[in-house]
Amino acid sequence: MNRLFCFVKSFSRLPKINVKALICFVFSFFIFVEVSHASSSHMSNDNVASSSVDHKTDELTRFNQAVDYDLSGNHAEARTIYNLLKNSRLSSLVAVPSAINLVDLNKVDAAEQAFNEIVSGGALRDRDYARLWQLWMLAKRWAGKQADLVSELKEQAGNKAWSLSWENDIALVYAGKKSPQDVLRIMAQKVAKGEADKDALTETVFFITGYLHYVQHDVKSAKKYARQYQSSFNYASLERPLIEREYIAGK
Repeated sequence: MNRLFCFVKSFSRLPKINVKALICFVFSFFIFVEVSHASSSHMSNDNVASSSVDHKTDELTRFNQAVDYDLSGNHAEARTIYNLLKNSRLSSLVAVPSAINLVDLNKVDAAEQAFNEIVSGGALRDRDYARLWQLWMLAKRWAGKQADLVSELKEQAGNKAWSLSWENDIALVYAGKKSPQDVLRIMAQKVAKGEADKDALTETVFFITGYLHYVQHDVKSAKKYARQYQSSFNYASLERPLIEREYIAGK
């Protein structure tokens, strides 16, 4: 385009009395206007694209701030940001942390709906994770007989498969097919050997302590294991503040 612009400008130096040159000049002028317009349009599109990138970067910054707020216990501040990002281009990225934040705020009905929506339309990894939350919330909110809860959990957890082996183990605990103590011990061994990361351990501790608390009504053991594995928690795991608040704070 720059070459075209230089070529057009050369006609302006031709003698004005030369009709042929004048015609060429006029013709070239229109070419110049068209080229300039195209250039302006291209620059405008570039500006729009740049603005779009900047906007997405701003959204990512806000999202990271929301997660930081949750990790530091400022859940109300995080909620404000999640609400702003709900219908943004980051909506799928925001969905899981936003749902956990609702649990932090004890907005259980809204949290349950949020996890149900993830199970219905989220990515596979998010769906599996949200299904564990469905088990946890079922146990936490159960108001009927213990035997009925055990039966319901067995039906919901025992007949499905999770893509990650350790999440499948958590589900089998809720189904009554694996020992919670064994699952915790094996996960801790995997972390020690470098076969699993601390985020997986933190998640496992969260759901297993929830099982001990709400299904077996063994709060003492839930607190014991939360404290036992606390030093191995991943600080950036959103389950960590929930574990610490429920089973470690105040000791």
